Formats: sequence, C-alpha cells, structure tokens
Amino acid sequence: MISSPSAQIVNAVSEKVFVRDEGGPHVKAYGPVMGVATAIIAIGITITVALGPERIGRRFDADPIVGVHDSSSKIDEESQLGDEKNSRRETMEEDVQREKV
Repeated sequence: MISSPSAQIVNAVSEKVFVRDEGGPHVKAYGPVMGVATAIIAIGITITVALGPERIGRRFDADPIVGVHDSSSKIDEESQLGDEKNSRRETMEEDVQREKV
C-alpha cells in the first residue's frame, strides 16, 4: 500500500528534474530519480529488518504447526465435545422436567 504510488511519484519528479545527456540536450531524469527511489526503499527495508519483531536465534520449529493435530489430542477433543453435548442434553431435560412441574 505504501509503495503503490511510487511509480507515479517517480514519474512526476523525473518530468520536473532534467539532466544533461551526453550529446548536450537536457533530458528527463528518470535514471537518477529511480536510483534515489531505490535507495530510499533499501533504507526502509534495512530499518524494518533492524527494528522488526523477529529475534536472533528464534526457533520457528518449536511451535506446533497450525491445523495439524496428533491423534491423541483429537480423541481428547472429541471426548470433550461429547461431554459438552451430554451436559447440554441433561440441562435441557432438567428444564423440561421443571416446566412439567
């Protein structure tokens, strides 16, 4: 989102800035302006990497993979879901009994 207008900015600046060509006439400075824009982007990347949230030596393989469960945790989840369904059913039956009384 930040870099999306960069082409328009480079174009606008280079149409206003001129450099002398080898033959002598003034030409639009697309090359130097693009070089400056590239330098600004490189500095921005350097700052982002230097101040970013990643830490040296951080291990990404220590965290579990999202969406992958071992079979024992799946069995535990299924039993918990079954217990929740049973408790809801018992609560509903108790409510029905109270209404009858």
